[in-house]
Amino acid sequence: VTSGVVLFAKKKSALKYFNSLFETKTIKKTYLTLVEGDVKKTKQKLIHFLEKDKKNKKSIIKTVQTQISKACSLSYVKLSVIEGNSLLEVKLNTGRFHQIRSQFSFIGHPVVGDEKYGSSSMYDRTNVHLHAYKLEFVDFNSEEKIVITTSYPEWYNPLTS
Repeated sequence: VTSGVVLFAKKKSALKYFNSLFETKTIKKTYLTLVEGDVKKTKQKLIHFLEKDKKNKKSIIKTVQTQISKACSLSYVKLSVIEGNSLLEVKLNTGRFHQIRSQFSFIGHPVVGDEKYGSSSMYDRTNVHLHAYKLEFVDFNSEEKIVITTSYPEWYNPLTS
């Protein structure tokens, strides 16, 4: 389970509006994650192709496009290293099924606690170190830029970073 910001719509018109923002990728999502190991680059854009394995409820990353894969990309900035693991701020350019989890696993840095994608460190069977920290979008009524943030997750201690 990923923690963090969740967006709800009270009216059907608002739901349609937010669905269109997600479809057109005009809503910006920012995540905090703790991945295993010290990620070498302090900043990077990851571009891959993702196939959804429906049977195993998992994503499979490919380096070349196949008939059933879809392009996926994200950008990250390394914020710090905590006990040998990298704390990252991740911005999605696409929003695919288990994208963050599968892309970081593919490059050898699975999300801490994410056994499904190869993490060797246990956290909690119902949670992984992936937190939807911020949503940015244009308001439904006023066209004003809205930024919604949530508190840091319990596993993030800014005093240690």
